[in-house]
Amino acid sequence: MLEPYEGKLSRTVLRGEGSSNVLDLPDQIIENKQRFISQIMTSKTPARSADDIDEATLSYAEIKAIATGNPLIKEKMDIDVKLERLKISRSEFLHAHEKLERKVKQTYPVQISDAQKILDNIKADIETVKQNTVMDEEGKEKFSIILNGQTFEDKKEATNFVAEIIKKNKESSFSHCPLHGLKGEYKGLHISTDFNPSLSREEILISGKIMVQCYSSSIAGDSINRIIEKVNGRVNAADAKKREIDELNKKIQAGINELATPFPQQEEYERLVLRSTELSNLLNEDAKNIARDKEDVESEKIHRIETIMNEKPESVCEFKFFTFVKNNLDDSQTNWSSKLDENAIQLLVEDGFSKDTISDTVLKFSPAVPSKEEVYGMIENCTRRTAACR
Repeated sequence: MLEPYEGKLSRTVLRGEGSSNVLDLPDQIIENKQRFISQIMTSKTPARSADDIDEATLSYAEIKAIATGNPLIKEKMDIDVKLERLKISRSEFLHAHEKLERKVKQTYPVQISDAQKILDNIKADIETVKQNTVMDEEGKEKFSIILNGQTFEDKKEATNFVAEIIKKNKESSFSHCPLHGLKGEYKGLHISTDFNPSLSREEILISGKIMVQCYSSSIAGDSINRIIEKVNGRVNAADAKKREIDELNKKIQAGINELATPFPQQEEYERLVLRSTELSNLLNEDAKNIARDKEDVESEKIHRIETIMNEKPESVCEFKFFTFVKNNLDDSQTNWSSKLDENAIQLLVEDGFSKDTISDTVLKFSPAVPSKEEVYGMIENCTRRTAACR
């Protein structure tokens, strides 16, 4: 059975977090330690604070409910544990919704806008390529490329020209840049080269509304083929960008549908919040009643002491009892307890008064209202102590 500090248990059990400056009771210290250890020493990522939602911790909390004998406290604790778990789940749900809402309203629209700008530029380059594509009489595409100011309508001649540039560069200080100095135009798009220091290699740059890169090669035919593939690949790039925009639009619609879904346990959460509030009000009212009852008991005790002190002792035993009590009472006369009775009994035993005389005197006047058995027990204890001292 708990031995709580007098007058503190009910206040401590009922107080809210941070709402009291009353020191923790011993059982609260054990409870707090259990709560912290059981939640931190797990495989889960610990929160910044340990919450009272642990089954082992609840068993310590139940002890306090049992000690008070109030079933409402047990119900309040059970509900608060469930409510705390729901609060965590609900907080995670709302946090996920906030992140999704930012994506739906900000991130995805910006990504779509950027992708649409790129798509528009790709379409513009596709139109440029179409307008600058030369067709023969049979409707077949004719090869035509401008390299360093010269127009080549034969792919083999263009390849030989690039091969000569590569050969010259290998014999010069630009051996690491085989296409150094190459400039030109293919289907309306500009061609140039540049050395990428971060990758330590040369790149062919094909520029229109947007720029694309491909790696240069020391093999002339490969470089020509790469230029052709990148220019003709504008259509594939446009299709890929369209699919990207469609996918982002689908994500927005899916996000809107998900945001319309409420917290799955919202009704249960609201019910527990309402019941927890009701129980808090009931327990607070009980606490006020307990305080009032305690004040009434203290008031009645003081009134009884005042009445007793106005009486006159009728025997020597009663006179000595009264004299001892008066000398040991404080000004408020509220410290008359069973301990004071026992000290008075010790004096009367030492003075040789009989067991029955002492018992009748204590039972007649003590406001602590002990039973006859309790008084006899005190007398026997005092008698043993007196005998031992002799």
